[in-house]
Amino acid sequence: MTPTQLYRRLLTEADIPQEILQQADQYRYGKAYMQIHLALDEPPDWVDPALRNVVLGHITPGLDGVSKAVNEAERGLLPETATIVVVQPTTVDPERAPDGKWILWIQLQELPRVIKGDAKGEIKIPADGRWNETVREQYADRIVERKKKHISNLDDNIL
Repeated sequence: MTPTQLYRRLLTEADIPQEILQQADQYRYGKAYMQIHLALDEPPDWVDPALRNVVLGHITPGLDGVSKAVNEAERGLLPETATIVVVQPTTVDPERAPDGKWILWIQLQELPRVIKGDAKGEIKIPADGRWNETVREQYADRIVERKKKHISNLDDNIL
């Protein structure tokens, strides 16, 4: 929950000291974050089978790739090749999905809060730079498309 949500939307301003309201209004937000949840019809067929047993992993072209993505996000761009954090809770807790099914969480931790452009030049950014459903879905599709290079059965497996 953000200070804006708490002090300007949920609580009654009359009950909050003015100093706290001023601090909430001056709160400086950081980068944006995205999490994509995928329900799969069967376990992922990773190109490297050992990855099926990894609970949390990162997909990145390496340190230079991480640096590039962070730099792009800091400049207000949707990273061309974001670091993808993949969590497979079903690896350690199979009961999180029905028998034979699987879940993946994809986390993106290096996104701009206000978008100035797309480093890859594919996604049209709204004039106000705000995230909207179109930008969110197009960027999520880009990430899932990258995942297909690592999971051979992902295309036909997403429920």
